[in-house]
Amino acid sequence: MGLVEGHTPLTAEEAAPTRWQLPVLPREGQAPEDVAAFAPARAFTWTVEDLSSVCDSDAGSSVEVPPMPQSWRRPENVRWQPLVGAGLGLFGLRAVPLIDRFAERDRLWRALRRVHRDGLPRAVVLRGAAGLGKSHLARWLSERAHEVGAATILRATHGAVGTPQDGLAAMMARLHHCEELPRAAVVDRMQRILEDLVPGDAPRHTERAHLLAELITSGRSEFGSQMPRERRFSLMIEHLRMLGRKRPLVLVVEDAQWGEEAVEFCQQLLDAADDVRVLVILTARTNEAGDTPAMMEGLERHPAVERVSVGPMSPAGHARADSRAAGAGERRGGSGGGALRERAPLFAVQLVGDWVQRGVLVPGALGFDLQAGVKVGLPDGVHALWRQRIGRRCRSPRTARR
Repeated sequence: MGLVEGHTPLTAEEAAPTRWQLPVLPREGQAPEDVAAFAPARAFTWTVEDLSSVCDSDAGSSVEVPPMPQSWRRPENVRWQPLVGAGLGLFGLRAVPLIDRFAERDRLWRALRRVHRDGLPRAVVLRGAAGLGKSHLARWLSERAHEVGAATILRATHGAVGTPQDGLAAMMARLHHCEELPRAAVVDRMQRILEDLVPGDAPRHTERAHLLAELITSGRSEFGSQMPRERRFSLMIEHLRMLGRKRPLVLVVEDAQWGEEAVEFCQQLLDAADDVRVLVILTARTNEAGDTPAMMEGLERHPAVERVSVGPMSPAGHARADSRAAGAGERRGGSGGGALRERAPLFAVQLVGDWVQRGVLVPGALGFDLQAGVKVGLPDGVHALWRQRIGRRCRSPRTARR
């Protein structure tokens, strides 16, 4: 980068992409005008309290916020160069890349840019059958927006059977890093966060901190919050308004078909139609007829909501996915990776994971191939594949001895 001793420093033009993180150094003989002065190195001692305060003030930090890029695409052309024959033991830890879906990514990015431009809340509903990549798209936007400094990310999960980690209260606890803190510590943390967001209103911050602490800790109780739902919603909307003043928010609602409270909250948030700078991304599973649950019909008709249907990948996308699925599956004369085509992306990932677990992959010219003579035996779907894997596990002698 030109910051190592003995290397010519970067020019202002060369350093422009990194000017939000690094100061520009002058070339030899150049007057150090408008260049940050570097003091002698000092030793720093960080305490737990110091680190806690850094985490608390992240969402409302006074650090300068970079402008949002026009496009989500990266300026450089990154070529994939696989390390052939390596990494199979780490397959379960790898990040599955998002392949294809360029039109959907463009629409999500444009929606976030509208929130930046207009300062008003908006929502996008990613709708489609299970396993087609709705959550992956929402995760991609969250990661890309965060890495360019375009948004602060909140994520609410839901399931057919709710857990303490699901819902809006758990989302708020994760955002402020207080999932395991006792009630009094949550109050203290929220007071410091509110003071950082809006300095100089201590009495009101104390009252609001107690209310937020009640909301956050209510997710741990089997009885939930005793606070009326309308009061909870207005409290969260006001908190999101303060959080989004410096940097817009991306609020991801996973599996909205099971999150009735979250859907109702999003409706009220959009109806507020004021300076709440948040983009809500909802993933919703459709039925066989392609419809979302009835509780989402009103939300989807809202003028600030955009519907994005997530269908099967294109043939070209499937071809790229096959070649990237752990570098596995397309052996010469076989049907390993080719058998994954026209299936849901989640199915392909789970199937390759099953091959890794069974130990039926061997190093090949471009990654891994199926062993000769191994039958693919494609199950009907992801759940059938899971049943096969559980069945093999239960029948194994090692499991039987337990």
